[in-house]
Amino acid sequence: EGEHVTGIMYWNWFERSDANPYIPAEIIKKYPDSKDDYEHEAWDKNGVYYWAEPLLGYYSSYEYWVYRRHAQWLANAGIDAIFLDYTNNDMTFVGPQNVLLSAFHDAREDGIDAPKVSCYIFNARYAVDSLSAFYFNVIKNESYSDLVFMWEGKPLVCSPGRDAVMH
Repeated sequence: EGEHVTGIMYWNWFERSDANPYIPAEIIKKYPDSKDDYEHEAWDKNGVYYWAEPLLGYYSSYEYWVYRRHAQWLANAGIDAIFLDYTNNDMTFVGPQNVLLSAFHDAREDGIDAPKVSCYIFNARYAVDSLSAFYFNVIKNESYSDLVFMWEGKPLVCSPGRDAVMH
């Protein structure tokens, strides 16, 4: 009841369409001794691991129509904003980010209330690089100004505070 804003974390880093997809539970079922042995031959170091097969199948983050479908589903669910996950390192996945922005923008042009976009930066070591990339690729990109998630009139980005970044 009342006014609220709903946001979710969103991962756009499934870049390796050439890698074999795996579901860890299936590997462990087939090779029980691999459960606590990360060097076990069952673990493909070049593979990509999922909790389960995605509803749209295994896809790369460069697939426009996957984002377009996500824009529709997220709008239907009442999601106001997605927060791109930049928590692990300095990678902001600009290539996939541009495909996502294009699909969400086009969805909005077609009357779909696609979510706005922000990011969540956790690693203080890479915060400046990640924030700069998001600032120039999203916030200052006039083509996608309709997608920037604003809070109290300003773009909202979740990031470590200045003290954490400066140390």
